Amino acid sequence: MPEQPPSSPVPCPPPQPPSWPAAGWGPGAPGPGTAWPGPPPAPPAARPTGASPAAAAVRAGVLALGIVLAVVVGALVLRSGADDLGRGIGEGWAEASAAAVADASSGYPDPGWYDPVPEQSDPEAPDGLGDDPVLDGLAQQCFDGDLPACDDLYLEAVPGYREYGLTCAGRVEAYAVYSCAELG
Repeated sequence: MPEQPPSSPVPCPPPQPPSWPAAGWGPGAPGPGTAWPGPPPAPPAARPTGASPAAAAVRAGVLALGIVLAVVVGALVLRSGADDLGRGIGEGWAEASAAAVADASSGYPDPGWYDPVPEQSDPEAPDGLGDDPVLDGLAQQCFDGDLPACDDLYLEAVPGYREYGLTCAGRVEAYAVYSCAELG
């Protein structure tokens, strides 16, 4: 590896005096090694107020009384305002709830699919539903008027028995009631 010559520093230009007058360097300023002309002037003397300590105590008492009264009156105003606000919110809520219930109960047409007292017919005999003796027993109970047995037949049965339980032994159309026990 070849040797590198030592790097030489880059020469800097000589310092130049500023082109603007620096503070404290103008005419009348003390030069190097000389003192300032004298101490700075003293602040102006405080003016006497002429108030006695008793007058100051009276003013402080009046100020304290004013603050206490302002706090008490503010608390009363806020308390009564909060009570009024709470009553207003409660009354508004009650009116809005009543209006919502009225709209919900009277504003929609009857869908017609659910009649609390559907048209009923005589029950049909459980003939030819299947060959399961347990389900045949539930179907016979349903036919005899044990309406919860119709619901059990619908929930536990296979096709054939299921439709028989759904119509409550042929008493109602399918899906006319939520539960055959409602007919009782």
